[in-house]
Amino acid sequence: MRGLRRRTCLINAMSAAACLLLMWSICASAQESSCVSCHGDLEDERLTPPVQDWLASVHKDAGVGCESCHGGDPRVNDIEAMATSDYIGVPFVKQIPELCASCHSNPDKMRKYNLRVDEYDLFKRSGHGRALYERGDTKVATCVSCHGAHKVLSKTDVDSLVHYTNIARTCGACHSDADYMKGYDLPVDQVERYNESYHAQILYGKVEGKNPALAPTCASCHTHSPLLPGAAEVPELCGRCHSVTAKYFKDSPHYVALTEVGVPRCVDCHGNHDIRYPGIEMLSGTEEGHCGFCHDASSTQYQTAQQIKGLLESASEDLELVERELADIEHSGRNLDDLKTLRDEAQTSLTEVLPITHTLSVEKIEGKTARVDENAEKVLQKVSEFKGELKARKRNLGIILAVILVNVGFLWLKRRSIGRS
Repeated sequence: MRGLRRRTCLINAMSAAACLLLMWSICASAQESSCVSCHGDLEDERLTPPVQDWLASVHKDAGVGCESCHGGDPRVNDIEAMATSDYIGVPFVKQIPELCASCHSNPDKMRKYNLRVDEYDLFKRSGHGRALYERGDTKVATCVSCHGAHKVLSKTDVDSLVHYTNIARTCGACHSDADYMKGYDLPVDQVERYNESYHAQILYGKVEGKNPALAPTCASCHTHSPLLPGAAEVPELCGRCHSVTAKYFKDSPHYVALTEVGVPRCVDCHGNHDIRYPGIEMLSGTEEGHCGFCHDASSTQYQTAQQIKGLLESASEDLELVERELADIEHSGRNLDDLKTLRDEAQTSLTEVLPITHTLSVEKIEGKTARVDENAEKVLQKVSEFKGELKARKRNLGIILAVILVNVGFLWLKRRSIGRS
């Protein structure tokens, strides 16, 4: 019995020691660095906010402290913390990408976060990077310009400067500032034009059925290597999202011309920042982006465009007529499932033909629009037959009602004559 008590006491003592050791370990790991404790108590409008920002950042959660970028010794609790050979205080602009790359180019550090490790190499190739490293231009954007210096948030955080809803505003902080952009020979209306685009309408939730998170923003096309793409690269760039359309475009005479003389690119017809939703009207007219802007009205190319336009207009008109006819018998009591299936198949064929127009092949386009016409004709024929049946029923019902009324009148007269006699 006495041995059992001893063993119990020993176990309890060991458990208590283990708990104390664990608590000491937790407290030690959670101990604030001198950077945080000192700057947090300064109440200095210049030196204190960085600590507050860092406390809200993903870097704090990942264990990336002040010393990771600024150097110094956070274990020293006075100004001597900055008296080390590696202390750099505020990094020079040219140092910033290198400092970020010291972690973000390290596969061992980044793999647990599933982050790319080539962003520094891309940055050095970019217009920003070349201006910084080749021309010594310190006005250009670096990592902190877009991601923040101390309050670095995940791109999935709606408050992050690089959340998809904020990217245009972040880029526009420089690129929409006419004074800041002086001397760069770049327009300053890109964000304004983008906000008028179909892409922006999707981004801001104004297009029903479209996912705002998938809408292209500045970073979708320029990423960390914001070079203006070469002419032949544009279809590949747009094809990241519009892969089907890009495939058909490569089967067209336009693509042959692009590889030979550099035009037309996607942006020559659709625009680059102020992209509008394309319509059939683009196939005629002389406005920029329309076929007549490049091709004379008497040319074979323009006439081909008019053939394509005619096919699309005819198919669209057939579908509109189908919609009106279906609406006309919506409450007639007939089951419309079979007719709506034909209508949906026709609509699908018309949707599929729109990318095919980029081939400029009348034959291929006719193949799809013929499906629209066939299905539309079937619907219209069935609706016409049903309306004929409905008309016949109404006529027969009218005859029956007339016979009934005549019989009722005859019976009334008969009853009246009997009553008199």
